[in-house]
Amino acid sequence: MRKAAQLFGLVSLAVVVAFVVYCWLLIHKYNSGLGAVAPGDSEARVTALLGSPSYSEPAGQPYLRYTGAPCSSPCVRRLWWEWPIFPGIEAWSVELNSNGQVIKTYHWVLP
Repeated sequence: MRKAAQLFGLVSLAVVVAFVVYCWLLIHKYNSGLGAVAPGDSEARVTALLGSPSYSEPAGQPYLRYTGAPCSSPCVRRLWWEWPIFPGIEAWSVELNSNGQVIKTYHWVLP
């Protein structure tokens, strides 16, 4: 019984460590990807760097977890990538124009 408890403890610890490492790698991907995005880049380049967004915000409909200000002209869509552990705390966003090109990028961190 004691060995089973030890094995369970080790497996549980491994799962927690793997989850923390996964989240750290994902956050690193978002930070470095957003840093590599430049105005004029295509949506395809953005998703190649950051992966699929968590949410796509159309113009005029703000994603209220982070901002009350909607994406507005020349922005037609804002793409969001959220912190995987606690959505609503930290996110990364990219605004796109009607040609699907980057206008602005943001890193949102709530206090």
